[in-house]
Amino acid sequence: MIGIDVGTKYIKFASLDKNEQGYSVVSTVVALNPLQGPGVKQEAVLCARIRSVAKEMFPFDKKAAASIGGCQIIARNFDIASLGEDEMEGAVQIEAKQSVSADLATMYTDFQVLSTLESGKKDILFVGVPTGIVDKQVHVIENSGLQIELMDIDNFASANCYCAFDKTSNDQTVVLLNIGHSYTNISVIDAGELRFVRNVNFGGANVCAEVAEVYNIAPESAEELIKRPDLWNEMGLNIKNILRKRIPDLLEAVYRSMEYCIGRKKIVNVDKILLTGGASNIPGMEYFMSETLGLTVERWNPLDHVACGANPKKELGPALSVALGLAVREWQKS
Repeated sequence: MIGIDVGTKYIKFASLDKNEQGYSVVSTVVALNPLQGPGVKQEAVLCARIRSVAKEMFPFDKKAAASIGGCQIIARNFDIASLGEDEMEGAVQIEAKQSVSADLATMYTDFQVLSTLESGKKDILFVGVPTGIVDKQVHVIENSGLQIELMDIDNFASANCYCAFDKTSNDQTVVLLNIGHSYTNISVIDAGELRFVRNVNFGGANVCAEVAEVYNIAPESAEELIKRPDLWNEMGLNIKNILRKRIPDLLEAVYRSMEYCIGRKKIVNVDKILLTGGASNIPGMEYFMSETLGLTVERWNPLDHVACGANPKKELGPALSVALGLAVREWQKS
């Protein structure tokens, strides 16, 4: 099964194998999303790109898993009395209708029991996604000649990748930040169990936009400059000043997420913050976040924790976290 992460700027593909030793990467691809250019809105163009990559790199795979990301996803945590399966579903829907302002009839909804609290109640994570967004994603994948096996959300997929690949995940509490081009998925994971999710409108595009504005250059040129710290002194670029202006919303969201989880006794503390995703490679970001939040902040590359063949480029690993987490689901569907 192919894990397909259709991002704002790039489409990421991954397939895995599994044996007694664990998972191994069969193949990965990071391809430019043809719809990210100005004025390009033809869905057929996107379908053609996915079809072309799948035919060339995954000729024997027809089944796919995909996901939805961004701030259009509604995620809420509820404490619900321990009930039977049917009663629990009804209780969750009642609670959701009381706390979610959006019309749930226009959404696909689901929930997951995260844990049993000291009070005996169940800690529930409720998720809602507009039906139009999901249906469009399914339509794109199926029109690309593939069969959708399941749909997920980016937070779950990146967290799934971390828990499946990193052997230390059972021994620590982390905040996993999957930083993409347009938004960031926040996932709080305790001892290998997901406790909380949130999404924030912050991504690599925000940092590129600030550099582009300061130097009066195109965003594409700004992106290349950010990747070249050897040129920063010559250009007078101070990445801390750039991040200080653009990253406060993300830092606030991370702090509030940790505060909420500790206050609700979902976790005791946070051992570290892990950065993954395509925009997590901005030089100096981990040091700036560590200084600001007073916590250990590290980059996390899934390809450092799984057997790889010749195909995957190790430096692209962070961008593949969601796609790899989706591919893992082939062995977790039951």
